[in-house]
Amino acid sequence: MMYFIEILSYSQPNRQTLFKCYTMQSSLEFNKNLMQFIVHLDSANNSACKVFPIGVKANLSMTSPSFDNITIITQDFSYSQTSELLFEIPYVLTDLQIQELEAETLAYITIYSFSEISTTEIMIFDETLSQLSDCFSSINVTLQFSGFLLQLAPTQFCNNQMKLEASSPDNFIEQISLTVFESRYLIPTAQIVPHYEDSLITYQYTTTDQSELTDLMNLQQLEFITGTVSFESNQGGILVEFVFNLENIFYQTLQNVLVNPVVSTSENSFFVQIQVNVAAIQTITGYTSYNYRLNLEKDGIQTQLIIINTSRHYHPQQYEIVQFNCQTINEKMKTDCLKFYKYDKFDSIVVDLQFLQDTELIDHCKESASFMDTPWDKAFVQVSKSQICVTPSAITGVKNYRLQYKQITLTNPAITGNMYCYQCSSRCKDFKQDNYYIFGDEQFVVITALLFKFEYSQVTIEATVIGIFFITFSLVYCVLQVLKTAKIIQQMKKKKNQIQ
Repeated sequence: MMYFIEILSYSQPNRQTLFKCYTMQSSLEFNKNLMQFIVHLDSANNSACKVFPIGVKANLSMTSPSFDNITIITQDFSYSQTSELLFEIPYVLTDLQIQELEAETLAYITIYSFSEISTTEIMIFDETLSQLSDCFSSINVTLQFSGFLLQLAPTQFCNNQMKLEASSPDNFIEQISLTVFESRYLIPTAQIVPHYEDSLITYQYTTTDQSELTDLMNLQQLEFITGTVSFESNQGGILVEFVFNLENIFYQTLQNVLVNPVVSTSENSFFVQIQVNVAAIQTITGYTSYNYRLNLEKDGIQTQLIIINTSRHYHPQQYEIVQFNCQTINEKMKTDCLKFYKYDKFDSIVVDLQFLQDTELIDHCKESASFMDTPWDKAFVQVSKSQICVTPSAITGVKNYRLQYKQITLTNPAITGNMYCYQCSSRCKDFKQDNYYIFGDEQFVVITALLFKFEYSQVTIEATVIGIFFITFSLVYCVLQVLKTAKIIQQMKKKKNQIQ
């Protein structure tokens, strides 16, 4: 058996060298935070360089012996449009190598394809001071009555920057602070920085200082609250501050007390339907008043409506409906209330229930609410012995709306035009005029299409009963008067006969 071996040889491609594709204004940026180089290409607008194809290689080299060349491949190169080339550093740099790179004065960028090649000297070097913007994927703060809980989720992108001064005197985190509204708290760097490689950093701050306790109590009562966490990094004597804006600040509140609150509007009022965890409410003691608050935000404008109840005892129903009437609410809130009443959408709605001992907050519940716009402004209700009929102020088509009063739910109405009549038999007497009702579409799990107060109720029943009673009383009275008169006449005739 014989084997034939064919040897193929390829010669080095004879590339065309292109000169002056880029100017001496091209620069190299070293991002120490992300460990990458960015070559900023300043085109010389040389038409001869337009022959480069879209698929090219780019090689970055430096004069420093500690730096290994980096080569990348790009498939979307365009001489006319490509202004930057990104080189990820594929190996770990020591502190000494970083110092040598920072002292570098000359680099070369070579761009080449199979048939073209161009090399540009770079003598302009920029160093991106770490902005720390990618150091954490999230930062959360939970305000408590006696402190706060700070939780940070590191990305591990900033291992070279998250150092203490003792281990890295030329590059270290000098200060960390938390600012919530107008209160500022310093966070010990030793509690955060050494744990940067953990998946989650947790810092618990607790205070007994009375002024700080007062501040924390006041912060608990603010709804639309903002905050920041600030990191000050000392980078070679230059302080770089990165401020992380906190989108969400959480509160130490009773959980799962106000369930699925839904807000609707009618008759110049905001109505909040809430399912209340009654057992949890009953564990709260020592309060002298409780407040329901409705917090609304629209296009960056915020308002807060408050109902203050000075009772020392709160006995909620499982299903509560709280009315914020723009006409009778505190005069300071009235203007905002009427303004927000006109909106049919909101950016944020939060409902909270506060328990206070005089002015001191004892406990509170807080829950985000949804808004249900309704096609009705009001509804008229008429109750009879066997049914209750609802006539909404606008026709929306025939639907199987349901009527709910406290824990009584009526369904399958008889529909005549725009009137919905529900059979209630013996339960009709339970419907009261001075309570709230829900009238809405059955397709919603929580019926929120309309919240309203009776316009009138049981008028028909009362008028009929009173009328029948009055007629009956009049007839009886007349009969008695006739009998009395007849008796008197009879007695008079008897006396006359006796005289004769």
